[in-house]
Amino acid sequence: MIGRASFDGPVTPSYPRVMEQQYVTLLAGLAGALIGAAASIATVTVQAYYQARRERMRVAVEAGSKTSRLPWSCRHVIPGHGRFNFSR
Repeated sequence: MIGRASFDGPVTPSYPRVMEQQYVTLLAGLAGALIGAAASIATVTVQAYYQARRERMRVAVEAGSKTSRLPWSCRHVIPGHGRFNFSR
């Protein structure tokens, strides 16, 4: 049949299509797992950053409030010498 196209029905691939579906499912699952892991790591990193920031602020405020309750002369202690510095 030269010059004429014949249609014998749907063309089926020589390999089973089930394998393609399994690979698509596998890749989708792996992609979802990677995205979930990346989101968890990002969340932990951001939380750790802001927790450390809050802790530094708490320590600074606590130190400032302790200093403000001391008499004026006690605020100027020379570190490591144990005596007062009244020259300030």
